[in-house]
Amino acid sequence: MEIRGLGLINIRDLFGVAAIRNAKRVELVVQLERWDPERDYERLGIDELRYDILGIRVPLVRMPVAPGAASVSSSKSPRATSCSAAAG
Repeated sequence: MEIRGLGLINIRDLFGVAAIRNAKRVELVVQLERWDPERDYERLGIDELRYDILGIRVPLVRMPVAPGAASVSSSKSPRATSCSAAAG
């Protein structure tokens, strides 16, 4: 398997022979892209995007992501604020 930023990894060596298959049908492609606050994202699934793999059109989902979004939201929660106030 190829993972962007890591390169090629050997799944069999990492997870064992039971983790691999000789063949598997790809039913969905998820494309992660950097979050752009200026862009309007379609979230209802009305637009049907497709990705071509060897002449076969597979459904495509584009998912916007931002680095550190989970840590930012948890650090602004009321519980985190009250804990740090109690510690100080």
